Amino acid sequence: MLGEVFFFLLGLGVWLSNASFTVLGITAPVGLTPLTGLLGFLFHVLLSRAELSLWYRWRDPWYLLLLVSCVLVDVGTTLVGLLPLAAQWFPWLVGTTPQNVLDWGHLVTALGGTTSVPAWWPNALLLVAMSFAFALGSERLLRRFSRGMVETWQILR
Repeated sequence: MLGEVFFFLLGLGVWLSNASFTVLGITAPVGLTPLTGLLGFLFHVLLSRAELSLWYRWRDPWYLLLLVSCVLVDVGTTLVGLLPLAAQWFPWLVGTTPQNVLDWGHLVTALGGTTSVPAWWPNALLLVAMSFAFALGSERLLRRFSRGMVETWQILR
């Protein structure tokens, strides 16, 4: 039982981290206030619920399109929220990567072959991978471990 509680709390911690990054990413253009923070958190909860319900129907092309859209929104908002915090706490992780994700267009044009690849591309790739890990992993971990804790609790009763 203690193991199930530990892993549930681990999944909850990762989900709350993703929620905070999403809230920071959503509120970045307007600023974080109690109202925008609450709206951002509600958006994250609805987005999480949509992702979890769409995972089971991914074989249908329309549901897959909706799922990919939700995941991209989740990853994008997580990246926008993660970038300033990583720059403040882990400057070596960000390096010379532009703080505004909209300035990453240089990387896209470089992949097209029209310009040289910027020196900060490994940092950007690592930040995108971390955002994907938070966005996809948090929902799955929380759901899996909460179900396991409920099953263990029902066995003990």
